[in-house]
Amino acid sequence: MVKNIETAKKYCLITLLEKNLLRSHQAPIVLCKKNKSAKFTTKHLANSNHSLGIMLPNAPLHHLLFTNNKLNALVMTSGNKSNEPICIDDSTYKKIGNIADFFLTNNRPIHNRLDDSIVFHNPLSNKKTFVRKSRGYTPEPIKIFNKQSGSSILALGAELKNSICITRGNKAYVSQYLGDMDNLEAINFQKEAINKFSKFLTVSPSIIACDLHPNYATTQLANEIVSQNSKITKVSIQHHHAHIASVMAENKLRKPLIGFAFDGTGYGQDGAIWGGECFYFDGKKFLRKAHFDYFDLPSGDDASKNIWKVGLSLLHKAGVKDIPKHLKVFPYKTILEMIEKGQCQKSSSVGRIFDAVAAITGLQLTSSYEAHAAMALEAIALDIKPQKGYNFIFKKNDDKILINIDQSIREIVKDFFNKTPTSIISAKFHLMIAQIVVDMFKKLSIELKTKTVIFSGGVFQNKVLLELLKTKLEPLGANYYTNEFVPTNDGGISLGQAWLAGNFK
Repeated sequence: MVKNIETAKKYCLITLLEKNLLRSHQAPIVLCKKNKSAKFTTKHLANSNHSLGIMLPNAPLHHLLFTNNKLNALVMTSGNKSNEPICIDDSTYKKIGNIADFFLTNNRPIHNRLDDSIVFHNPLSNKKTFVRKSRGYTPEPIKIFNKQSGSSILALGAELKNSICITRGNKAYVSQYLGDMDNLEAINFQKEAINKFSKFLTVSPSIIACDLHPNYATTQLANEIVSQNSKITKVSIQHHHAHIASVMAENKLRKPLIGFAFDGTGYGQDGAIWGGECFYFDGKKFLRKAHFDYFDLPSGDDASKNIWKVGLSLLHKAGVKDIPKHLKVFPYKTILEMIEKGQCQKSSSVGRIFDAVAAITGLQLTSSYEAHAAMALEAIALDIKPQKGYNFIFKKNDDKILINIDQSIREIVKDFFNKTPTSIISAKFHLMIAQIVVDMFKKLSIELKTKTVIFSGGVFQNKVLLELLKTKLEPLGANYYTNEFVPTNDGGISLGQAWLAGNFK
C-alpha cells in the first residue's frame, strides 16, 4: 500500500488504465510492472515476479496511517492462513498469531469476509483482468440470459480459487473469492456464502451446477443438496467447457467459435487431467478439436508442487537420456520406473508444461504456491524478443489434433547444456506456446469458417504470452475475447457453469 499515485510511480511503471483502477472507488490491488530505474530496490518484494501489487489507501484507518508521518509505503498481508478464509473475530486471530506481533481490532463485527480484489492491465484486450474478484466488485450482477427465468441456478464453481454464482431472473450474481475447497474452513465459508446470497436475492435454486470431477468437495456438496431435495436438478459440467462459457456469458456469444482453455488442472471427460485444450463450439455443444499430447503426471497432484517430477516426465516422453544433474539429486529413477510401468495419470496441462520447463532449466524445482514456476519463467522472459520459438508438430489422431512438443523439449535441453541463458530459453518457450495457438487458430478458422476465438484459464494471465498473441492475431483479423467481468482463472468457473446450465440443461 502506497501513500499516493506519485509514490506508486517510484515503485512501478503505471499505465493510464492502472492509474484509473488505483484511483477507482473499488480500490483494488493492481499488478504493475516494477520500475527498474528506481533509486531504491524492491528486489525483496515479489522477487520472482516482474510485477508488484500496488494499492492506495481506501479506508479511514489507511489514511490515518499515512497522515503526519514519513511513511510512504507499507507491506501488508491478508489476515488468514494460506487458502483459508480471512479471520473475522478475536477467536480466529489466534490462528495467525505467528505472522503478526500485534492486532488492531474493533467492537464492530464483520458480517461478510472480503479479500482485496486483484486486477492487471491485460495487453491483449487492453482492459482489466481479474486475478481475484472480491472487495469492491461483488455482488455485481451481469445479464447472461435473454429471457427472464422463474427458476434459479446455483453454480458451485471450481475446487481451487472458488466462487459461487446464483442466478435470478436473467442475471447472474458471482460471489467474492472463497478460497480453495481443500480445507474445512473454506468449505464452511462456501456454505455460508450460499446461504447469504440466497437470502440476499430471495431465491431458492432449483438447478445446481458443479464440476465433472466426482471427488471434488463441490461435487460432494451438490450431491448432498440434491439428496436432501429431490426437486433440485444436478448438472455436471466439464471444467474447461465452463472456462470458455464464462467468456461467452460475459460477451453474450452463442455463435460458432474457437476456444482455447489453458490451465493447470481440470478433470477431463476421458478421466485424464486436461489443461491444454482447443474447442469448437458449434452453437449447441463443445467439440474437442485439439489438445496437447498426453504426458505422464507422476504422483498426481503432488507433481504440481514437486515439479521436478514433471520435468523428468517430459524428458522421458521426448526420449532424452542425458538428464540434467540438478534433477538427479531427487529419486529420479523411481519416478522413471513409475512412468515406464504405466503407474501415472495422463495430462495435457499447459500449466504443468510451464513447470516442466522451469525444472529442466533449473530455474525452479519445487513450487510453494500455484503458478510459482510459471511466474518465474514469465518474469525472466519479459522484454526479450527471440526471432523464433522452439519447434513443435501437429499430429492427427482420429477426429482430433495432438499438439506434440517432444522436439521442443529436446531443443530446450540442448540449449540448457549449451549454457544458453535461461531468460532466452524462457522467451523462446513463450513464443512457441503463442505460435501453437496462432497456427491452430489459422488452421481451424479456415476449416470451421469462424474468426471468433476465446481465451480462458490461468495460463492466460501471463502478460508475455498475451502480448505475443496480440501481435500475432491482429494481422489475421481474429475477433478475440477474454474474461473481464470474472477472473480468467478458476474464479470465473461458476459463471460459466451457470450459463451452460441455464442454456443447455
